[in-house]
Amino acid sequence: MVDVSKTDNDRYYLIYVNNTFGEIKIYDYSTNRKSKRQESKSTEFVFSVVDDIHNLIIENKDTYKDQEKFKELEHNTQLKKRNGEGIYTGDSSFIYPISSIDHTVVFNAYLSKSVMKKVKKYANVLNIEPNLRTAKFQSYYNTKDILEETHWNNVTVREDADFHLSLISQGTYEKNLVNKYDNNYYYPSSAGEGIDIIIIDTGFHFNYNEFSNTDERTVMCVGSVFDDNFNPTDECTCSFSTHGDKVADVAGGLKHGVASKANIYGIAHSTRYIDISDGDAIAALQQVYDNMIRENKTVISISYAIVRRSNDSFYNHYTALLDKVAKKGAIIVGSSESSNVHIDSEDDGYYFLPCSSKSVICVGGIENESKSDMTTVYTRSKHSSYGRDVDIYAPFWVNTEIVKNGKVVGEEGRGCSFATPIVSGIVATIMSDHEHIAFNKTSMLEFLLNNAIPFTDKKNGISYMVNNGKHIVYSEDGIYNGCGVNAGNQPCSQGSSTKMNIKTTTKSTTKPKTTTTTSSKKTTKSKITSSPQKTLSKKTTTSSKVGNKKKTTTSSKIVNKKKTTSSKIVNKKETTSSKINNKKTTSRKIKINNNKKTTYKVSSNKKITNKTNTKNAKKS
Repeated sequence: MVDVSKTDNDRYYLIYVNNTFGEIKIYDYSTNRKSKRQESKSTEFVFSVVDDIHNLIIENKDTYKDQEKFKELEHNTQLKKRNGEGIYTGDSSFIYPISSIDHTVVFNAYLSKSVMKKVKKYANVLNIEPNLRTAKFQSYYNTKDILEETHWNNVTVREDADFHLSLISQGTYEKNLVNKYDNNYYYPSSAGEGIDIIIIDTGFHFNYNEFSNTDERTVMCVGSVFDDNFNPTDECTCSFSTHGDKVADVAGGLKHGVASKANIYGIAHSTRYIDISDGDAIAALQQVYDNMIRENKTVISISYAIVRRSNDSFYNHYTALLDKVAKKGAIIVGSSESSNVHIDSEDDGYYFLPCSSKSVICVGGIENESKSDMTTVYTRSKHSSYGRDVDIYAPFWVNTEIVKNGKVVGEEGRGCSFATPIVSGIVATIMSDHEHIAFNKTSMLEFLLNNAIPFTDKKNGISYMVNNGKHIVYSEDGIYNGCGVNAGNQPCSQGSSTKMNIKTTTKSTTKPKTTTTTSSKKTTKSKITSSPQKTLSKKTTTSSKVGNKKKTTTSSKIVNKKKTTSSKIVNKKETTSSKINNKKTTSRKIKINNNKKTTYKVSSNKKITNKTNTKNAKKS
């Protein structure tokens, strides 16, 4: 809890007020100034609070130490009264509402210590906390078998893709089974089409090659948060930080992004500072809650962490707002810290928001800095946080193209900040390829864990690396030293070394960086089971600890799975590979020349059943 009595200087505060008349829409584009003030008792109450505290501020002008700042806000208030355009949040620049859910409304106010003490005594004031600027963006200086396995409607191949993309569309690469690492990115051709990814971050540039396919999607800046208030604008670039640009590119860029057909909406804040105020975080999320959620069509990607205890008013309001957003039909994906810290809110009482919220899929990072030693890739990054609150891991290191100083340049990104949009992009592709399913946070996390690649972490135990559903590991030169999913889906027969039957359909002397799309008409759709590879045991208000394990009422029953009864760590191949029926009729037309495009045409009656072991998730 922040002790406001120890704050001597003039500063911005968040005032939490009980509004017995109920919730109002803060960022309302449809009403004018006069009608908004009179539209309901609830709004009348909100603006009466604005008026009362504004008048108190003016009456106590002399208590402010920074008179220059006071005069600036006084001048802005006069301009605000004369300007009838835009969103109306009252006539004062000293105080204005930034959020309203249920019976709590939050105001951002610039107060002297003396005025703060007087406001704190108001009957409906629940609490006053300094509008802290503590959260930072976590940037730490990174292709018919497939359709049969994945049940995608179509498959597209992005050849010679970034490492962070190829990793998430194949199972564990093992040099003793696969001769040459496959650099292709395989993904459902829907590619997030029709799904909105809302990114709350620093500034964005969208008018360049990575977002040039605006004929099939919408890419735009929605607005920015400035002085803890949302302002609609189509201009939200940031001159000093490229963090938001890189996050957006990883989520939805044409070359470097996971979901290249998803709609991308940017909300920019910290256009002045690299850190984020509590008011910024609340106001940005309130805009999303008020105006931007399309039920079962929305993914929200947030790459920062705010650390709080559960007795802070900010924690209670922000988590309630996250719950409201999720209940409205959005999937929220949040970044864990890039500082190798243990995140377990129920053990230590500290919450890393939004990551620790039960409404958020929390993302950590894996050590994918280099391909030179693939044995270290499938491990947690030494910089990534870990613990019970971290649900899943994704590539920590990414490659991007962004606009910098007016030029398009390549730039590396490192941090859980960039693992987060990878998961957000995968979520968007899942939603676009399964339009008939109304996902929520729990069912989406189960889907992700069913496809995830388990790995063992010294500090965290069994952990899970995200995968988009395609686990077959191909060799770029067609040479395999094994069989099964982890060796190009080769049939198991005598001989330790096999080479795929190759049919060349085209000739080429250079390897173009092209995209190949293959479709399959299926008579059945895959069923989304409720049996994740691990039982969800994270972040529930009804959970209780039993010894070192958690019981939770939100955990789904594990069916049709073999329970693990031994505490020993099982063989890696057993946990990561899929069991394949040997009775199959397969014809492939495959072109594996390094200088050619690869296509796959397979006719198969085989049935593939995932046989990854089911484990209780114990995040320590």
